[in-house]
Parts: sequence; structure tokens; C-alpha cells
Amino acid sequence: MRLKNFTNLSQQESREVFLWRNSEEISCFMKTKNISWEEHIAFLEKLKEEVTKQYFLVFDGEVAVGVVDFVDIQRGDSCEFGIYQNPNLKILLKGEISGIAALKDEKDFFILGHPEYSKNTLELEYKRDLEKGLKIKKPLNYFDKKGNPILSWRSSASVMFSNWLNFSVYQDTPFVLENQDSGFS
Repeated sequence: MRLKNFTNLSQQESREVFLWRNSEEISCFMKTKNISWEEHIAFLEKLKEEVTKQYFLVFDGEVAVGVVDFVDIQRGDSCEFGIYQNPNLKILLKGEISGIAALKDEKDFFILGHPEYSKNTLELEYKRDLEKGLKIKKPLNYFDKKGNPILSWRSSASVMFSNWLNFSVYQDTPFVLENQDSGFS
């Protein structure tokens, strides 16, 4: 997870937060049900000088998954916090240990982790990070007892790719054959 302060959001990220905030699923919990774009931008600008509030866009990898805010911050003593999820995200695949592996919103499909990795890719990255002196954990269920990588995810990755191809490409691609000049009579 990665947090990005609202004071540093790109135009696209600001727009996304604005749309989430005004969605029925989120706005029903707000004091002011809907705000204008101008009010939203003014709020973001005010946060740059605010010391009792901090708002963050939450990312899981490259996917914006929600917002967390801290308000009524009292000089390290206490604060209140709120959180809301991107109302458009649908979790498609989640494991108890691995966490979220696949998400879909109204236009995109997100695959987290790296199911496309070959057998040795994670081992090479792990060794590289160890050589850098990073304190990282050994990949779980990746090495056998002799320390060799096990390629245990290939069939799952193939199924995930096939499902993505079917549901996100074939089923969402409009094919209207009667409007096409096929050359057949």
C-alpha cells in the first residue's frame, strides 16, 4: 500500500477522488452530499495550509483503491480518521495470504502481483535486493527445501489470463457483423 497526499494529486487523480466523493455510495455519509468541482479544488488548495487535517489517496500497486483521512489532529495526541473505498472497484480474486490479486472497475482490469513471472524472476529480484542490503522477507512458498525456485503459479496465471481475455476483451468488444462488409453474399 502507498499513500499520496491530496496536496500532491495529479489532475486525473483529483478528478477521480471528486467522482468517488460525489458517488451515492460515498456521499450518503458526508455532511454535504454533493460538492461542485470548484468546491473540491478549493478544498484541496486549503489542505496545503491545514495542520489539523490530512487526506490521502490509497494505492495498492498502481491502482487507486480508496481514501483515508485524518482530521482534528491534536499535536501528536489524537485525531479522528475516516476511510472509503473506490466505489467502482470490484474485487475479482483475493487470497487470505496473498491479498487482492485481481480488480475491475468500470473500464479497466487490474492484475496485481506478477503471475507473468518466469521461474527465476522473483529469485533474481530477491537476491538483488539482498545484495543492496535491504531487509526483506524470503518469498513465501517460492523455494523448495534445497533453495530452488518452484514454478507453482503457471497454471493459475494461464487461467487468469484466459479469463481476462474472455471477460475483458471478447465480451466487451462490440462485434456487429451485419454492419461489416464481409465480402460474402
